[in-house]
Amino acid sequence: MDAPWWDLESCFFKTEQGIMSIAQTKWIDGRFPSFQKWHVGPEAPYDNPVQNGIWTSNQVRATLPMWVVQHSENGSSILFVCESAYYIHCNMSNPCNDIALKFGDVQPGQTVERHGYIELAEGTPEALLTRSI
Repeated sequence: MDAPWWDLESCFFKTEQGIMSIAQTKWIDGRFPSFQKWHVGPEAPYDNPVQNGIWTSNQVRATLPMWVVQHSENGSSILFVCESAYYIHCNMSNPCNDIALKFGDVQPGQTVERHGYIELAEGTPEALLTRSI
């Protein structure tokens, strides 16, 4: 939990207000205080009673399905990127960042694929979040 590469000030994503760290979004208390999600895009949130019961929805919305976690001591970052997501989320009491992939309405017998990647890169969160996905 005390690792220099994971805290609320080291995890970044792009919003309509610009690039923000989790800390800048003003973490809000909910039913489970350590769980928070930020919906991606302007659409209504994915209606999942399990996730909506655990993860508190922050009023700040992400504009890209992409996280950047910066290691401030050595300048490297880890990027979590996917094509499409409902929300990105974080568990404050267990250092993790996740992306809830958006598959859409999948009918019986239908297959849907989504692509993403995890990358170790050098650069500022601003530089990494402004390059193309």
